Amino acid sequence: SVGARTDAAAGDAGFMTLSDVDRAGCWSTLIAPRGEHRELDEVPTVLVVEFLTAIRDQIRAAREHGATAYIQFVRNAAAQAGAMTDHLCFESYDLPQVPHRLAEEIGGAARLSIRAGGCAYCHLVADESQGGRRMLHRDPFGLVVAPFASRSAFETWIVPNTHSADFADTDAATINGFASTLQTAVRALRAIGMPPYNLMLHTAPLRERVDGTYHWHWELHPRLRPIGGLELASGIPVVPISPEEAVVELRRALA
Repeated sequence: SVGARTDAAAGDAGFMTLSDVDRAGCWSTLIAPRGEHRELDEVPTVLVVEFLTAIRDQIRAAREHGATAYIQFVRNAAAQAGAMTDHLCFESYDLPQVPHRLAEEIGGAARLSIRAGGCAYCHLVADESQGGRRMLHRDPFGLVVAPFASRSAFETWIVPNTHSADFADTDAATINGFASTLQTAVRALRAIGMPPYNLMLHTAPLRERVDGTYHWHWELHPRLRPIGGLELASGIPVVPISPEEAVVELRRALA
């Protein structure tokens, strides 16, 4: 990997202060072999397995090190999605705090668990697997589904069938199978011309145990248009197509 790193800093009590935040964390890039400029669904599955294994191992190392709160992995495809190169790669950001979006997601999953019992994502897998209108693909390792309230047009989630809150706990057999599920989700974007996209891992924070209520997954967000003023001003996403209609379109690439 290549990148830049600064040492994590802590106050006298062992906790990070506001003045420490800009001196903590790191950024790095996991890169494919030399000359690999194909898209994620075009490369051999073994390469995706290697990426996922490296991501898992880096999360394990970050948890062991205990310096920061969360490690965020993203794949930015094309300049409109923030990519600085067309070489196949994943970006890694070691963050001193849990991202707001993830904290909201974890809290919402916990509240749903209290009301309905069990894991909300496991309920999603079970419900959509029974002929759900938002299911795009299902195999023995995972489900590709459009979320009920998309934040971007043609957004999909790639959710493992087996419950686990922390991607760091994923075993080799699951990674070997789930790599193909991830490729299928990306391949579906070919139905809409393979637009720029962001692929991001959502997993348990490094310092928290949310085993019973959270469920790691990947989110795939195509970048079909710039973010508008209403979205910037209010935080309310504007999505011109329903999840159900989006899935019908995406299925054409998998037919």
